[in-house]
Amino acid sequence: MYKEKMVIFDLDGTLVDTAPDLINSANFALKNIINNPINIEESRKIIGKGGKYLIEKSLFSRNIKLPDDKISQLTLIFLEYYKKNIYKDSRPFSNMIETLNMLKEFNINIAICTNKPEKLTKILLSKMGLLDYFNNIVGGDSLPKMKPDPLPLLTLIKEKNIKKSNAIMVGDSENDIIAAKLAGIKVIGVTFGYSETGIEQLYPDYIANNFTDVKEIIKRNFL
Repeated sequence: MYKEKMVIFDLDGTLVDTAPDLINSANFALKNIINNPINIEESRKIIGKGGKYLIEKSLFSRNIKLPDDKISQLTLIFLEYYKKNIYKDSRPFSNMIETLNMLKEFNINIAICTNKPEKLTKILLSKMGLLDYFNNIVGGDSLPKMKPDPLPLLTLIKEKNIKKSNAIMVGDSENDIIAAKLAGIKVIGVTFGYSETGIEQLYPDYIANNFTDVKEIIKRNFL
C-alpha cells in the first residue's frame, strides 16, 4: 500500500540500547590507560559517532593525549572486542519491534542509517533476529561520508526512488537531526538515546519519548 514511502532509523540509542556492550568494549580497550572506567552516564553523551570518537572523547575527558597511531590501535582493539560481544547486554527498546511490525503491515520501506560499521550493524541485527525487517542498510563505512552529512540519507531514498516528502528519519542525536534537515526530509527526535544535546534543543519536526510515541507520530502524520 505504501511502497513509495520510507522510514529510516538510526541504530544505537534509537532502535537498540547498545550502550552496555559499547561501554564494556571501550573499557576493555582502555583498561591499561584509564583509572576510572567509562560509565553509563558518560557514555550516553559520546556514543553514536563511531568507535574512534568514543575512544578519543573518553581519553580527552581524562586529560590523556595519545598519538594518532595509538588511538587507531585502541580503536581496533575496541572493535574486535565489540564484534565478539556485540549482543551480550544490548536490548531493543520497548515497543520497537511492534513499530517495525506495523510498518511491515503497511508495506513501508524500512531502512537503517547508522554511523556504526555496516558489517557490525548486520551482525547485531542478525543476532537479534531483526535483519529481515530492513530493505536497506547504510553504515558509517558504506559511503565516502557519514552522518551528519546528508549523503547516506539521500542515497537510501534514491535507491528506492522515494520522494523526500515521503521519507522520515527517526534518530536520537545531533547527527540524525542535522543529516535529515540537510537531506530535506522530516525527522522524529527520540529522547531516550545518546545525545550530547537535549533533543528539544535540536528542533526536530517531532519529539518522541518512547516507541509508542514514534508509532503514533508515524500513523498520524505519515500514513
